[in-house]
Amino acid sequence: MADFIKDQEVAEVAAALIEKFPNLLGHIQLDRILFTREISRSQKYQPGSCRAVNAPFNLLNPDIMYVVSVYYRAGWDKLSSAQKALLILHQLMHIAPEFDGNLLQHDASDWSFILDNFGANYLFKEVPDVLAEEG
Repeated sequence: MADFIKDQEVAEVAAALIEKFPNLLGHIQLDRILFTREISRSQKYQPGSCRAVNAPFNLLNPDIMYVVSVYYRAGWDKLSSAQKALLILHQLMHIAPEFDGNLLQHDASDWSFILDNFGANYLFKEVPDVLAEEG
C-alpha cells in the first residue's frame, strides 16, 4: 500500500494556476481540496490523480470534496516547475465546473489547452512554464 503526505508545494502550484487561469479553473474552491504526494512506490502507472471524496470517507472531513495527488512515478522532485504546473493543471481540469463532486473524463476538446500548447508527453520533455509572467 502506498503512503501519502499532505503537500503544500502541490497546493501552492494549484493556487497559482487557479489565479492565472480563472476561465479554466475559477470554479475550484481550494479549501475543499486535499493535496497529497505519494512518498512510497506503488503499482500505479499514472503520474497523478484527482479523486472525488464520497461516503463514507467524506465523514472524516465533510469539507473536503476532492483529493489531488501526485504519484511516486511522476518523480515530483525531478520535474521542472513547468512540468509540475502542467501535471497539477491536468488534475485540476478533472474537477467539474459545478464543483459538485463530479469528475470530468479525458476528452481531447476539454484538454485542448494542454494538448495544443504542450503536447501529450509534457512530463517527458522540456516545456515552457505555464505560470511564467507574459512578456
